[in-house]
Amino acid sequence: SGQASKAATAAVPGEVLSVGLEREDGFLIYAVEVVSPDSGHHEINVDAGNGKVLSQMKKDCRLASKEHDEDGEDENDEADDD
Repeated sequence: SGQASKAATAAVPGEVLSVGLEREDGFLIYAVEVVSPDSGHHEINVDAGNGKVLSQMKKDCRLASKEHDEDGEDENDEADDD
């Protein structure tokens, strides 16, 4: 995973948040999360066999907050007003 971290930060300079070994389409890959002060949060997929970057995508941090909007908290707040 050290090789995967190096490959990921070569593609997107920043701090490695996590490295996880995953199976994608029958191949083992490292999914490396990197946060860059310049460009934000990225997930870089690195081939576990040869250490080459397969893909990278910028992650939208707003997706996490969307879950809280749909959990019905507003409805519960109205019931507590009585």
